Amino acid sequence: MKDEIDVLSQKYAREYSSTGATYYSSAAQFARYLDKKDIISPVEIWHHYTLPDDMTNVDFFNLLRRLDFLKHYEIFGMQVPQTETLLKAKAEAPKQLNELIKKIQKLNPELQTQKVKTNNQIDFLDGVNFGFPPEDIYYFLNQSGQDIETRNKNLDTLSKQDAALTKMIGKSPDWIISPRRMSKLVKSVRKQSLQKFSTKLHNEKNKKNDYQQSISKLNALENTQEKLTAHIKNKQQNR
Repeated sequence: MKDEIDVLSQKYAREYSSTGATYYSSAAQFARYLDKKDIISPVEIWHHYTLPDDMTNVDFFNLLRRLDFLKHYEIFGMQVPQTETLLKAKAEAPKQLNELIKKIQKLNPELQTQKVKTNNQIDFLDGVNFGFPPEDIYYFLNQSGQDIETRNKNLDTLSKQDAALTKMIGKSPDWIISPRRMSKLVKSVRKQSLQKFSTKLHNEKNKKNDYQQSISKLNALENTQEKLTAHIKNKQQNR
């Protein structure tokens, strides 16, 4: 049964959070899309992480929406009743987040390469729950540390690469992939697209050749039949 904080956190997620109130992994969806299109990615698209306490992705998502609400509702100016239950949960939220980070990094050593800043905790945990590869998670978190010129340059490059990828396959990844990985993905997809186009042209050419050969054989057969018919007529006339 949902308590008052769960109800408020769902409202917060719908109205203030970019994640929305329902779990959805764009990485998992994009991986399935590439598979359906028979596109082989040179880089990992969706990464499997072990979640703490045998939680499902949906369970973890709902917990994060609760902690996100407790940590940020005041920043967004969301008006909520300041009950004793709310104030107590809000005071405990920072400790819960720190413990979750420790558990996640212990269960997934590939995430131990960098320390997660306090203001990045929710984004980090969401990235894990959505299955974003480690490099993408840390790239996204470290953008704030880049100077404005570098950040804008990288975002412009990623935007162009995303547009190129979407044009080739008809779908955007819908999350920020690190420049290094995105570059490899775009180059590979472009190469595969050219190979498929070349194969299609080759097959069409072969079909055309097969058709022309069939027509030639049919014409030759008709000529043979005409000659045979003429020969039989001549033979009958000479009797």
